Amino acid sequence: MDNLRSLKLRLPTPLGHNALDSATRSFDALRDVSLDCKQASLDDAIAFLRAISSPHLESVRLDHCECPTSSLATSLLEFCTVLHNKFRSTVRSISLSVTPIGSPIVFEHPLVKYLEPLLHIHELAEFRFAISRTSRNVSIPVPESNLVSIAESWPRLSHLGLNYDPADEPPTVWTISTFAWRCPSLTTLNLPCIDARDVAFASLDSPHPSLISFGIFDGGWDSLIPEPGNLAKFLKALFPKVVLEQPQLGAEQWTQTVECLEKLQAVVGS
Repeated sequence: MDNLRSLKLRLPTPLGHNALDSATRSFDALRDVSLDCKQASLDDAIAFLRAISSPHLESVRLDHCECPTSSLATSLLEFCTVLHNKFRSTVRSISLSVTPIGSPIVFEHPLVKYLEPLLHIHELAEFRFAISRTSRNVSIPVPESNLVSIAESWPRLSHLGLNYDPADEPPTVWTISTFAWRCPSLTTLNLPCIDARDVAFASLDSPHPSLISFGIFDGGWDSLIPEPGNLAKFLKALFPKVVLEQPQLGAEQWTQTVECLEKLQAVVGS
């Protein structure tokens, strides 16, 4: 175990707490941990991370963590605090997906209030946070200022995924443009939704060089896209290499945006 660099495990582990603690403390070379928590809670996963002693951990992935809606905000902050306190000098990739259980809630504070410990890890390259599509019982405020704070804190981001139901106005195309330009290495961007009402008035100094994938969690259903053709033109100008993610049950406005962009790119490529 001393030389183990990559660990994939399904929680709960058959090991007892004492054996688990002893095992994780022997993972001195561990660089990447991936936990399937379909039968475990977010708190179980946090306890596992807290027990890891490796000073080299670069990547953390927790999938399908169950968590009561009543304690999700507290557990999310605890998750971020543990990663900052134990792995802030090495961690570069963080992925967390949660299956909330319980009555619908709206987070009291905006998202960055809970991510705050991680915002001090300025070398972070990948961050993904997702709420299960089947739950739809948690809404989180993410004002446009939050995206600016994330971009300022993580200028080396290559991948950002925020997939959940928003509790406030969608980010505008202006905000998306500002965010992308503060993260010049960004290749993949997934946001909860988008407000494209002012897209006809948006202007660009120059295109973003690296983004190749853009998607919206709501599939366009709650997004504000009155003119799909204009949004497609804007996205093509901002992200010349981009491919838009198309969910199976996307709204007509987003589907039209995807189709318009593909036609524009086909004309350029012919």
